[in-house]
Amino acid sequence: MKIEVNIPDDELMQMIKEDVAKSLHATYSIDRSLYKRMIAEAVRSVIYADKDYVVEMVVSRAARECGSKAVKKLLEGMTDGQ
Repeated sequence: MKIEVNIPDDELMQMIKEDVAKSLHATYSIDRSLYKRMIAEAVRSVIYADKDYVVEMVVSRAARECGSKAVKKLLEGMTDGQ
C-alpha cells in the first residue's frame, strides 16, 4: 500500500514556520517570565541586604555626577556669553 500526498513547497514551508514559531514562543515566554522573576528576587535580596550601603553609594555617585555636569554647564554658559 502506498499513499502519496502532494503539498506545495510554499504551503509546507509556511506550515513549518508557523509550527516552529509557536513552539519557540511558548517555551521562550515561560522561561523568560521565570528568569525575570528569579532575577528580580535576587536583585531585591541583594539590595535589601545592604540597603544602607547601596543608598549611600547611589547618592554619592549621583551627587558627583550632578556636580561634574553642573560645572561643565556653568563653564559653557560663561564662555557662550563672551
